[in-house]
This record gives sequence, C-alpha cells and structure tokens, in this order.
Amino acid sequence: MEAFPSGSPPWAGLPKLTPARARAMLADLLLGFSSKSFQRKLDVLVSAQISIGLQDLFHVPGRKELALTVQREVLPRYGFDGSESGVAQMVKVMQPLLAVDSRLADQSEAIKQKLKLSSKAGSESDSSEDEMPNAHKRLKREKAVALQNTLLAEYSGPEFQMKLRTLIRKGPENRDELKRLVRDIQMAVLPRYGFPASDTGINAMKEAFEEWHWDNEVRNLSRAIEEQLTVCMNDAIAERTGISSSTANCKELQTPPTSAAHSSASSASAQHQERERSDSWKPEVAVAGEDQSRIISKAETVQLLRELLVGFSSTTFQWKMSLLKKGIPGEGFCLDGSEELALSVQREVLPRYGFKGTRRGVVAMICECSRYARDQEVIDLHNAINEQLGMDLAARQRFWKRLGNATSRA
Repeated sequence: MEAFPSGSPPWAGLPKLTPARARAMLADLLLGFSSKSFQRKLDVLVSAQISIGLQDLFHVPGRKELALTVQREVLPRYGFDGSESGVAQMVKVMQPLLAVDSRLADQSEAIKQKLKLSSKAGSESDSSEDEMPNAHKRLKREKAVALQNTLLAEYSGPEFQMKLRTLIRKGPENRDELKRLVRDIQMAVLPRYGFPASDTGINAMKEAFEEWHWDNEVRNLSRAIEEQLTVCMNDAIAERTGISSSTANCKELQTPPTSAAHSSASSASAQHQERERSDSWKPEVAVAGEDQSRIISKAETVQLLRELLVGFSSTTFQWKMSLLKKGIPGEGFCLDGSEELALSVQREVLPRYGFKGTRRGVVAMICECSRYARDQEVIDLHNAINEQLGMDLAARQRFWKRLGNATSRA
C-alpha cells in the first residue's frame, strides 16, 4: 500500500530548501516583518480588532495581505512564487525541516511573534498576567516597553546616579551594596507590572523579556538601561584609577599598551590586579566584559576592518540592507534589524582575531580598535564600514564622539 494516494509525497515537485537556505529565507522574512513600517501597519490592524472588543488575534482582517507585501519580495529569491499559493508551498516545504532543526523552529517562533501569532494561550495569559503562578510569566509588548521605560527613568534619575557614583568611587568592597542599589530599583518597579518584589520576580521578568528578544525597541531600551549603569561606572572608575575616559566609555576597562622597554613583571601584575578589582564589582546587569581580553596590533586591526568591509559590501548583505531602508527611510544611525544583519558577518570574522562572534565580542572589538582611532587608515575603514551599514555623515560623527574622539574626523 502506498504511503501517499498519488504515489508521491505532497511536497514532491516543490522547490527544495537546505536547512542553511531555509534559515536564510526565514531571516529575510523576519527582517521584513520587523521593520517599523510593517509593525506600525500591523499595530493599526490589531488595535482595530481590539477596539471593537474582539480579543482573537489569530483572525485579524488584513494581516495576511500585509504579510504578503514582505513575502512577495522574499519568496521568489528562494524559488517560490510571491503569492498566497507560493506561501502555502513554502509552508509545506518548511514543515519537515522545522521538525528536525531547532534553530529554524526558533526563527519560525520569532516570526510568529512579529506577526502577533505566537500562541493561542496569549489572550488567556493576558487576562491573568498580573497573577504570578509557577508557570512562565508573559508580558504584552506595550507593557514590556513601559516597564523598561520606568526602569530607565529610575536609573537615569540624579538621586540614583549620585548614589551609584558614590559607591563606585569607594571601591570593590562595596560590590554587594552596589548590587542592592540596582535591585532596590527593580523591586520597587516590578510590582507595578505584575511581578513580585523578590529575586524570583527579577528572574521571571528576565524570562518574560526573552519573548521580545527580536524586538528592536525592546533591545534599544535594554541597551540604554545598560549604558546608564556602565557609563556612570566607567566614569567613576576612570576618576579613581586615572584611566582615560575615552577608554572607559567602551564599557570595559582596557589596560593601555606599554612598550617593551617599560614593561616588567611587577607592572603586569599590578595591571592584572587592578583589572580584577575593576571587574569584580560590576553588578550583574551591567557586566559586558568577560569576553574582552584580546589585544591586537594595528596591522591586525586594519586587516580585521578590511574583512568586515568586504562582508558588509557583498551583494547579498547590501540587498538585505536595502530591505531595511525601504521600511525605515532616513533613520541614519541604526536601522531596525541592522545589528542582527551586521552580526551575521561579524560572527564569521571576529573569531579569527580572538573575539567572540557575539554582541559582547563586537563591543570588545570596537573598544580594542579605538586604540587606533586617530590613525587615518583606521578612520577611513571605520567610515567605509559605517557607510555600508547605512550611517549618514552626522551618524558617523556621533560614532566617533561615542568613542571619545575629541575632534570628529568623519
């Protein structure tokens, strides 16, 4: 007896996808669905559904047609027609791959979240989201953003910043008090958003934010919160240790290179001890530097930047950048999704030079490259890279200012 009535499986004759090609296709779809333009239009559709008292977000009129505006551009690149029938074919081809590839499954779930299709249990959890059972706590996107904005406002306040700076100046023996200061803010804020004021509540909050890992606004707010903590820390550490503020601004203390004539076992030991003291008392929320210990020469820096430039200049990369730019004209400094796209190149290049292919590895690499920030060849390569990443002149100038370059050379 045949397994299929027709004698062949239902996906026979359809375009074939390797797991790698399937991941690339889902990444392209996710970029399109993540754009501000798409999300604004989707929010209008969802809000209209909610405004008439309907909580069923699995049947939102107009969403399928809106999604097709992205699928129409992406699917033909992978052998599918840019139509509803092409989408149906793509789903058929993807089903057996999703069953065996966890990364594809994660990408598929991220796309569902962007389309607000993540779970039928969503509306049920929303109705009881202020309760805290043992089950995983969920947050609506709007509530997640509101929580982050509240934390950011608290951490940015002059009273908190003054206390933070005072503790940091005293030295590493205040590590526990420093953690307590940060957590006191969290515990004061969490009950407003349905989390208990406890370590359990903090952990539950972190888990809840995993759902919005792919959201650009959530990611930017997380970065802003981290900067409010780390910039103050690094300024205070710089004051205490005498290390330049331009180095401290890289979120990690970098030991300035010394010439062979002046290096000695005692100075190396002192630098190591100072680095250990500096690292040992950063609160967990602000730790950004355990990946960062690589020191590279100027020649290596130039070669690294050249390899990144080649990757960012490739036809495939620039085509994906063009999709981002279509959805977000004139943003200048950071297009939605551009960090994830850039990381696809950086994770290949950075490990060849001793850095991890992660966001922290990117921060470490930028900090290390900043040691040559006044070298014209390095400046030209940085500017060429930033241009490929969609930065305009003003954005490139802000980039140099953030590296502590007193006079903009962009």
